[in-house]
Amino acid sequence: MTHPEDDPGAHGAGGADASSLLETPEARAERLEQEVAELQRSLDRAREDELRLLADLDNLRKRSRQEVAEARAAGRTEVIRDLLLLQDAVERGLASVGEGGTVEALVAGLRLIEKGIGDLLSRHGIERIASAGQTFDPRQHEAVGTVPASAEHPDHTIAREVRPGYRLRDHILRPAQVIVATSEAS
Repeated sequence: MTHPEDDPGAHGAGGADASSLLETPEARAERLEQEVAELQRSLDRAREDELRLLADLDNLRKRSRQEVAEARAAGRTEVIRDLLLLQDAVERGLASVGEGGTVEALVAGLRLIEKGIGDLLSRHGIERIASAGQTFDPRQHEAVGTVPASAEHPDHTIAREVRPGYRLRDHILRPAQVIVATSEAS
């Protein structure tokens, strides 16, 4: 059977084991200096790791900003190319009128340009907001006038579109300006 005085670990966490009791002050100081030096090396490594991570994060931010800028530029370039095709069509239409073209030819050219613009908007995910005959929705319609409600235009429906509105997916680019039928019209 062992007795607590025979067991060096029996003094608890606060107690000293036999080897540390026999350690000279100089040896203890040297051991503590080595522990401090090791802790300092660990701290230096942690600081280096932190600096490396901060540099990586900064590089990621810069790279992300650059990629966003490049994507925007590519998007603008695509839209501009499409607009240049429309500009060419307008110039050809105007030239044909100057060469003795008819009003009918001009109207037909304008209709082609209108279709081209519609196709361009559609290719870029832009759609026209439905208005006439729809229930007024202040999130996508801007009321610029009212008319009395009737059998043809019930209360809170859109009687007429003044200017079309457009959305890009769920984002309203421009609300439609509309005339709203209301029983409160004066």
